[in-house]
This record gives sequence, C-alpha cells and structure tokens, in this order.
Amino acid sequence: LGAGSGLQIIRYYPVAALAFAAWLPLAAAFGQDQGAPTAPSGTEVSSGAAPVALLWIPREDNLDWDSIVKLGLDLPSLGLTIAVSPRALADAPPETLADLPANIELAMRPAGDPVLPLIKELQNPAVGTAAADLPAFSRPQDVIAHLSGVKKGYSGPRLPGGGIAAGGGALTKELLTLFYPMGFNWVAAGDPENSVSSGPWQDAHGVAFLSFKPLNRDLSNWPGPSSEPAAYVLDDTADLSQAPGTIRTLQELTAFPGSEATPFTGVSAFLKDPRVIARLQSSLGEIEKGTLSFRPWTGDYEPWVGQPLKRAAWKLLASVARTLESQQNTPTLTPKVLDAAGTQLLDAEGGHYFLNLDTRFPAAVREAAEREFRVSLSNVFRILRLPAPEDLQRPLLAGETASGQEGPDAEAGSVESGEDWLAFLDRAKIERTM
Repeated sequence: LGAGSGLQIIRYYPVAALAFAAWLPLAAAFGQDQGAPTAPSGTEVSSGAAPVALLWIPREDNLDWDSIVKLGLDLPSLGLTIAVSPRALADAPPETLADLPANIELAMRPAGDPVLPLIKELQNPAVGTAAADLPAFSRPQDVIAHLSGVKKGYSGPRLPGGGIAAGGGALTKELLTLFYPMGFNWVAAGDPENSVSSGPWQDAHGVAFLSFKPLNRDLSNWPGPSSEPAAYVLDDTADLSQAPGTIRTLQELTAFPGSEATPFTGVSAFLKDPRVIARLQSSLGEIEKGTLSFRPWTGDYEPWVGQPLKRAAWKLLASVARTLESQQNTPTLTPKVLDAAGTQLLDAEGGHYFLNLDTRFPAAVREAAEREFRVSLSNVFRILRLPAPEDLQRPLLAGETASGQEGPDAEAGSVESGEDWLAFLDRAKIERTM
C-alpha cells in the first residue's frame, strides 16, 4: 500500500470498493472532526502534571459493565479509555451504558483484533525469522474491509469516540494513510520504528498516532509518574499469561500509588494537553515521509505466528483465501454471495484465533479456538456451494486431539463434505445471503 494504493485496490477489488464507498458517510454519524478530539467533561488534564493516557483492551466476552460504571464513580480522578468491539458493545445493557461516567470513554477496535500488517503481507520482513515458515498470504483489500467495517458495527446509546486500537498495536508504514479516509481521529499503536520526533505523531489531516507502552497484568513494570507525557496500554487479548475466561479485576486499575489522585487520563483529554499538542505539531510531515512504522506492543509478532500450530492455521487460511480468489469471476456467483463468503474469511483473519492457539493455554482453549476457526473457514465453502477440502476435516497438526465435545457444540465444530454439505449449520441464514 503505497501512494495511490487505495485507488489500485479499489480498481482490482470491486467488493472492497463497495465497502469503502459505503463507509465514508458513516463518519458523519459519529460526529467526529479530523482535528484534535474533544475531551470528555471531568477528565481534563491539569496544566501542572504530565498527562498519562491509559488504554484498556479487554477480552471481548469479559466486560463487567456494572463494575466499570462503579469504578468511574468511585474514582472520578481516574481517566480511562476502553477499546470495545461492536460485539462487546452490543452485549452491554443500554441502561448501564447510559450511566457510564464521563471519565470513562470508549474507543473502537476491529472485531477479532486482526493484526493488519500480517493481513497485508504475511511474509513481510517485520515478522522476522518466523516468516520463513509462513505461507504466501497477502490480502491488502481485507485491510480496507476490516477498517471500513468498524464503525458500521456500532449502535446503541453510547457510541465510541473517533479513536481506534489497532490489533496488537502493529502498523507498518504503508498502513498509516488509511485511517483518515475511514474517519478516525486517533490511532493506538506500539513502539515506533524509524522515528525522528519523540511522538505522538500527526498526519497532514490531523489524525494522531500514539505509541503505547504495555503494562504487565500485575502492574509491576509501572515506572511511576513522569515529567513527560506518556501512554500505557493494558491489553488483555495479547496477555498469554492468563487463559481466555480470566476476568481482569478492576481493582488492579486502582493499585497504582496515589490512585486517589491518579495521573491517568483518557486518550481524548491526553490529546488536548498543551505539551502533547506541541509534540503533535513538531511531528508534522514525518508520517508523509513514509518511514515511520509501529511494532506490536508485545515487541514482535511471535504471539500470532511463533508456534507450529499457529503457522498451520495461517497455511489453512491462505489455502481458503486462494479458493475464494479463484471464484471471483465465476458467472453463477453474485457479488452478494462473494461478499458473504469474504465476510467469513475476514472473521477467520481475527488475531484472537491465533493468540488462543498458543501452547501456553490449556488444551481446551486451543481446541475451542481451532473449532471456531474451522467453522469460519468452512462457511466460505458453504456459501460458495463448494465441497469441503480434506484439510478442513483434519487437525491443524498431526497428533492434535479432537475436542471430545458432545452435543450441539460438537456438531457445530465438525466439518462435513458430500451431499450433506449444504445442510451444515444454519442453511436458511446462508441462503439469505444469496
């Protein structure tokens, strides 16, 4: 994705073009400017203390909204930005969201937390030595689809602001120009590479890129207040020390020294601090030079590609993507059908699948992730009305055990082929896409 790459993608990928065109008017619905964000009341930063932005990225199914409301009310000096997916926000009780205190703000994140540089080009040098064992997989059109679909998924009484947390904090230089057309006004990312200024950075359209340092779950690496602006992230999704299903106790957020007069603020208020504004202004032009990029806040891409089971999943994903690509000019398949199949592939690109295949997690966690991953990929073939490939019927790695489940969940996780193929899962739902 270089200069003019958006036009090239739109020219060669008409489905992505439709998604992109449909997306642009949605920015107005969120009421976001492209300049500096407006700070919520109650979270303004004092002119004396250096602002410290705090971003929390919880696992999608582990949000206790009542406790979040209580946290904001009990600690009015604590400013906090929570990145929530459309799925997590849809599950929140509307009355609870309406009561969310002003010092707790919401930001966006793509569903499934796809790691965008890996979707754009899996075999890119940034991945490191693990790239040698990875398949050829390059879907820049899916990067646009992931970003253009973010705001469309949100609804309810409390919409997120104009900020977005990139999956894992990873952004290569070619991706930085995509956020302004999508209507975002700030982007959370990891450590910068090839930077000239100290950051945060602002592009010519006013989109701010912030580098967040990760905090350990026990906050043991918290360095204390600083004389300079800083930003920290609590990313539960990439925390491989805790298996999915472990709920972060919000008391951890109050464990910092002096928590009653916390230095933390939400990202919107952080961006309104004069010292931060001065840094943004001094960085103008650096993004346009095309050298700045951001590493994941885990330090590297190992959590998504670093084990044989995860690399096997990428190979299966690449195989299904090639099948979908080969069907693009099939006369019997309408654009609506191809788009529905592409949506299933987008789901399978979610970073959470690859994280949850980690051997540091219990076998049950890996088996559940593999089962859900297979269902998304198998749905591509069902929608296209193609027979199931044998690879979807075997474990990702030889010697991996089956889930051993019984009942409806086991049926949903199995992959069939032959005459019963089209009867798998919810046939009525599939047919509604055609």
